[in-house]
Amino acid sequence: QAHWSTPDGDVLRWVLTEPQLRAFKDYEVIAAQGGFGAPRTGLKRVKDLFVVQCYTGVRFSDLKGVVEGFNEDPDRKTVTVFNNKTKKQVTIPIHPMIREIAEEYPSSQLPSPGSLQKFNKNLRAIACESGLFDSALSKPITDAEGNWTTQRTTQWEQLSSHTARRTFATMAVQRGIPIKVIMNITG
Repeated sequence: QAHWSTPDGDVLRWVLTEPQLRAFKDYEVIAAQGGFGAPRTGLKRVKDLFVVQCYTGVRFSDLKGVVEGFNEDPDRKTVTVFNNKTKKQVTIPIHPMIREIAEEYPSSQLPSPGSLQKFNKNLRAIACESGLFDSALSKPITDAEGNWTTQRTTQWEQLSSHTARRTFATMAVQRGIPIKVIMNITG
């Protein structure tokens, strides 16, 4: 789109593999100060909610609705949320991984998402710390003269809540879920 500030070609698109996603979910957030400080619950919360996003495909703005819907009845098989961007309701299946995550919290309730700015910052911090996203990527960029080139980066540097949506869509396609269903869930 002409009015976007970042040329479409400058956007690096990559997804997590299922083994990466499982390893990230299982990664234990270490305590501060060499393991002797207080637990860093904010980083654990962000890590876990990112995995929830990977299994629901929702935007960060809709994650709160998934959390609230799940917490109302953790035994439910689906959750219906209002998609803030499309202004439509969407019903999303609850993956067993979401229940696993909820069981790690008091009363088996998912934690609140917080703000997007802190979410992405903390997501990159815990991804870097985990060592699971150190693979090099070549990011396409345009220089000052408009010429295409590439810039070396790592997966963790490019990780954001939007990576979860691409991961969800890719896993759904691989599982044979119809494209129209994926489009409906992701809005």
